[in-house]
Amino acid sequence: IHLGAGEHTLDDAPFDLDPRLRASEVRLVGAPGASLRAAGGNATVLRVRAGAPRLSLLGLLFYSQLAIEGGELYASNCTFSNSSADLGGALQLSGGELTAEGTSFVGCSARRGGAVHAFGGSARFSDCRFQRCSASEVDGGGALLVEGGGVVVSAIQARP
Repeated sequence: IHLGAGEHTLDDAPFDLDPRLRASEVRLVGAPGASLRAAGGNATVLRVRAGAPRLSLLGLLFYSQLAIEGGELYASNCTFSNSSADLGGALQLSGGELTAEGTSFVGCSARRGGAVHAFGGSARFSDCRFQRCSASEVDGGGALLVEGGGVVVSAIQARP
């Protein structure tokens, strides 16, 4: 699926990817300037559930959270900007697999896990940037909070 330049808003967010979707992979590819958000504030825009096809996100700008409850999410050269939620301002990982490469998390906020909250599944962050992300809870993990599952972080930039 190719998203053209401009802001795209999902009124009935979150869009659920689950086993009913008959495909081996769903690819969302953003043209320069393409962004995606949920209509409601602090809402999840996409949710990947167990048994869903692999979701690949390429070159998109997100203003809302993504939830990975199972299945597999791959994000390359994406940006999460000023997204907020209760747990994981940009990404909430409770199961499945997450791979983020060359992805930026800027100004994301949450009560716990300013940019990412992982409490299950596995995640790998490579060549990612975390900037100005914050958690409102003391010891809540300004950029990344891992409370379960496995997380590998390599070659990242973290800035206040």
